[in-house]
Amino acid sequence: MKAFKTFAICSLFCLWNGCNTPPTEVEAWRNKIGEDPPPINTSAIKFASKHLDFGYYLVQTGSNFVEMPIYNISMIDTVSIDSLTFKNGNRYFKFAVDGGDFPVPLLPGQRTTTEKKIQIEFYPQTAGEFFDTLYVNGDTSNYVALHGWSDSYVKPASNTIDNIDFGDITVGNSIELPTKITNTGSEDLKLTIENLPPDETAFSIRDFGEYIIAPGAFKTVSIRFTPKEVKNYSEDIRLYLRGATGKLQSTFTVTGKGTP
Repeated sequence: MKAFKTFAICSLFCLWNGCNTPPTEVEAWRNKIGEDPPPINTSAIKFASKHLDFGYYLVQTGSNFVEMPIYNISMIDTVSIDSLTFKNGNRYFKFAVDGGDFPVPLLPGQRTTTEKKIQIEFYPQTAGEFFDTLYVNGDTSNYVALHGWSDSYVKPASNTIDNIDFGDITVGNSIELPTKITNTGSEDLKLTIENLPPDETAFSIRDFGEYIIAPGAFKTVSIRFTPKEVKNYSEDIRLYLRGATGKLQSTFTVTGKGTP
């Protein structure tokens, strides 16, 4: 039994402090603090994404709520969301805990939408482009970056965008397909394509950047699909379009399936 306890403590100590510590030091540590090691680090709390874009919204016409799941990626420990804080204060963005208040406990593998939802609100009071960062439990390394545009009036730029379906692709292989963005209006269209966050999606954009599309002309954008797992993939790709009357966000959808 003693040998089993020592083995268990060595294993937990490896999880806590890395696996390069000799067993003699583990035993000394055990004798110093007792039988129970400290809890595993609660850095297992993770936002579903590090980026949240509200796109375009009219000034003082209300607000826009988006649900942002927060996960407990640990399969062992229950963790707790005790606070959410904005880097710049809640001047243009707010949050709410739908279904209660803090603390929000998360069982191993649980996400906030199971019982309590975390909702983030964009409420522009003036025209402009706004940024902020939301931290969980005061941890500046655990965040979601927020962005939104607003103006008093906007007429959507006239354009068409084709969605892409890559079909079935073997995991680890890549395929690249084009989509066409056409300016169907009578004014020049300024197009901004943002690169997708690395390591967060199976899709990538080769042609991200800024372009001017004349009336009746089009821009071809190449999208690459590299499935990492055997599953269905879907991603909304954001475009920012500025015509003669303002700036707004538009999206098109890319889908594909990873196969063995």
